[in-house]
Amino acid sequence: MKRRPLLLLTRNPLTVENVMDFNWSPTDPILALFVPELGGRNQPARVSLVQIPSKEELRQKNLFSVSDCKMYWQSNGDYLAVKVDRHMKTKKSTYTGFELFQIKERDIPIEVLELENKNDKIIAFAWEPKGHRFAVIHGDSPRPDISFYSMRSTHNTGRVSKLTALKGKQANALYWSPAGRFIILAGLKSFNGQVCCNFSNFSSRDGEWFQHMVLRWQTTVLDTKGSFLSVFVTPKAAILRVLRKRKRLQRT
Repeated sequence: MKRRPLLLLTRNPLTVENVMDFNWSPTDPILALFVPELGGRNQPARVSLVQIPSKEELRQKNLFSVSDCKMYWQSNGDYLAVKVDRHMKTKKSTYTGFELFQIKERDIPIEVLELENKNDKIIAFAWEPKGHRFAVIHGDSPRPDISFYSMRSTHNTGRVSKLTALKGKQANALYWSPAGRFIILAGLKSFNGQVCCNFSNFSSRDGEWFQHMVLRWQTTVLDTKGSFLSVFVTPKAAILRVLRKRKRLQRT
């Protein structure tokens, strides 16, 4: 089979100096760029949304006292969440907030979200696939809190609102069903395989928590329609045997 050669979209490349990170929209020709602060505070950090191949800047947000940024696209490209870690005035500690871009709305409005306790560490973030809700694990291990938010409130579809919160859960990872509605809260790695697995059904207003189990696992896989969940279980003894076998092979 003859392969088509790769071709440039335009003769002139998109030139943006000092880009630290970028992410493509999963559905549209939109590139999200993060440029850190330069020259102290003389030039603030910024997040820009650029349309390709026209190179038109659709939206820009300047950010101050930034130590780090991470971007999360919603699966339909409807929303972009930017997790912003900021320095305190003393620069001895940081706090985290979110800039929420509503991509499909006119002029791409931005909602700002700060947790009730700004000093909480953000452990995990995940959008509901094809939906308007997202979950955040925040706080201190081993039992942080999990908060759920929606980009659609009762009276205003463009305002972020808090749905509910779960206190003191043994979790550090989030797995939404590909079809939405259901989410698994899992504790992996640092929890030594002890996993609290909660299935949440968001068909009700406040979320119906209807199943809980504790098990040892290695990873999970959800099928593309969200109808089935596979859990790969690896007993501790089996892990030790594999490691010992690998060590013997390496010695020989």
